[in-house]
Amino acid sequence: MKKFIFFILFISAFVSSASASVTMLKTRVVYLSDTKSETLKLKNNDNTPYIMQIWTDIDNPNSTPADADGPFIVQPTVFRIEPNTGRDANLIYTGGSLPKDKESLFYLNLVQIPPRDAASSENELSFLIRHRIKIFYRPTSLSSGADDIGKHISFSGITSSGIEVKNNSPYFLSLNSVKVFGQAGEKIELIPTMIPPFASKKLPLKDEKTINSKQDKVIFSFTNDLGGNVEYTYKYN
Repeated sequence: MKKFIFFILFISAFVSSASASVTMLKTRVVYLSDTKSETLKLKNNDNTPYIMQIWTDIDNPNSTPADADGPFIVQPTVFRIEPNTGRDANLIYTGGSLPKDKESLFYLNLVQIPPRDAASSENELSFLIRHRIKIFYRPTSLSSGADDIGKHISFSGITSSGIEVKNNSPYFLSLNSVKVFGQAGEKIELIPTMIPPFASKKLPLKDEKTINSKQDKVIFSFTNDLGGNVEYTYKYN
């Protein structure tokens, strides 16, 4: 079974995860360093059974099970999920040297493989649905504090090329929106991104608008551990 699945991954085409009928209940995984395993809960919302295959990688959107390089194993890695039912899999950290003062990022790949129609040709192309989910490996010493990440974010003054965001926390910051306001009420939106721990990034402008008055504040939002959207306000002095 495993050899067959590995082979089909190379001869089949991937399509957007937006059409996935098998979903995971979490939009991200936070894996504490003292955790023996993390349960992945999947649900098949379709009337059709599917074969699922799961693996991890460090940062390769084109990874396959053959070159999976994430420091995790998934048990089981290949399994069948029946129509309109749930199924669990276990994510297990295999060890290795990772920073103890900040999070590390990996990716979980879930591929949904449709059943083959008995009347279809052996050469017929199968369309697989692939979904990538972030795994945040978090040292136990940082198990509390992620809720306050917004307090540790600072912004430079805005320029024609954008604005610099500094993440002064040990957690990854997944920005959803960033808006800069002037004292006269002007507003400029920037293109959000993810910022690693203790790092800075320049966010480009969404358009060519400018702020003519003194910059007053930045209202930004980011994704928390539960996948929710959290909003904070940063005030310029």
